[in-house]
Amino acid sequence: MGIDVPVLQVVGFQNSGKTTLVEQIVRACAQKGFRVGTLKHHGHGGRLDPVDQHKDTGKHRLAGAVMSGVQGGDTFQITLEDKSFSGPEVLLPFYSSAGLDLVIIEGFKRYNYPKVVLLRDRADLNLIEQSSEIIAVISREKDITVNSAVPFFTSDQSGEYTKKILCWIERRVQ
Repeated sequence: MGIDVPVLQVVGFQNSGKTTLVEQIVRACAQKGFRVGTLKHHGHGGRLDPVDQHKDTGKHRLAGAVMSGVQGGDTFQITLEDKSFSGPEVLLPFYSSAGLDLVIIEGFKRYNYPKVVLLRDRADLNLIEQSSEIIAVISREKDITVNSAVPFFTSDQSGEYTKKILCWIERRVQ
């Protein structure tokens, strides 16, 4: 089971601005009429428990359900608990059935999808070396040097990097 939707990954260390950038991209895509799904890596450790155990779906999970969902109006929320969820390659196929134009992954640094790399400072430069398929690098520091083949922006150039990212998306969204 694969994914037939373009994937864009946003990577960076904690407090590098990943969520802010994902919000900007999603907002810009939504304004163009694109249907975007997101997948965030909870890299801070600890178990996620997004379902209130006192609500019905929480009660279902506590009773042993591996998957529980709730639908109301035009919203469907699902929780699936499975130890095989080791990375996005297992999760992304679920996005294929949603009729999306694009999936944006926040985090999961070690996976190889086209990505935007966010740098807080020079100490984060090794993230570029560890990454593949980089479409842009965005840094808080202006005097950082990166491979000239990779588009480099500073965080105050949001108009420019947003335009670059949207061009990349538009070429892949049919």
